[in-house]
Amino acid sequence: IRWQSKKERQMSRKDPLESENEKDDQDPFHTLGLDTHQNLLKSRIILLNGDVKENIIERAAIPLIKFTDGNKAQKPVQILLNSFGGNMEDAQAVIDIMRTTKTHIVTKVLGKAMSAAFDIFLAGDKRIIYPNTILMCHAGGTAMAYKPLPYYNDEAKLFSQMYDRWATFYASRTKISKKEWLDIITSGKDRYFLADEALEK
Repeated sequence: IRWQSKKERQMSRKDPLESENEKDDQDPFHTLGLDTHQNLLKSRIILLNGDVKENIIERAAIPLIKFTDGNKAQKPVQILLNSFGGNMEDAQAVIDIMRTTKTHIVTKVLGKAMSAAFDIFLAGDKRIIYPNTILMCHAGGTAMAYKPLPYYNDEAKLFSQMYDRWATFYASRTKISKKEWLDIITSGKDRYFLADEALEK
C-alpha cells in the first residue's frame, strides 16, 4: 500500500541512504546526508528525512533495535522527521518496534510529517512540533492493474480492515475518537493539521 500525499507524488526526493546504484552521483549532498545520519546515531538520534520506503529498515528499524533492548529500558531515543510519507507497511516496521519497546522514544517534526510519516510521529512517547510544522493523514492509495472483479472485493476488504486498525491507533494517541478518525480516513481527502490544532487534538 503506497500511503502518500499529492505533494509526495509530485516531488522526487533523493534519500541520503540510497544504494550506490540509486544514488545521483551529481548530488553534492549525498555524502553530507549520510555523514549527518551516522553522526546523529552516536547521540541516539535517528534522522528520517525523505520518503518512507524499504531502506527504513536500515535507516531506523535496525538502529532502534540496537538502541532499545526489549527486556529493559534504555536511554531515550529521538526520531527526527521531515517527510511527505511513503509506504505504510515499511512505516509499520518501525512503529511496531516503537510500540513494543520499554525505551522512551521522542518524535520531533522538522517541517512536515505526512502520510506514513504521520503514523511514525504519533507512535512517539513524547511528540514535539514547531510553530510552522504541518501534519497530514489520509486513506492513502494503491495502483491497481487489470484484475478479475473478485480480486477488487478482496482488496476492498483488506483496506477496510486497515482503516479500522489505523483509526484505533490514532484514537489511542489523540483526543479524537475512533469514529471521527474513520470519517477522516474514509473521506478520501487529505486531512491537514497545523501546529495549534495539532496541540489541541
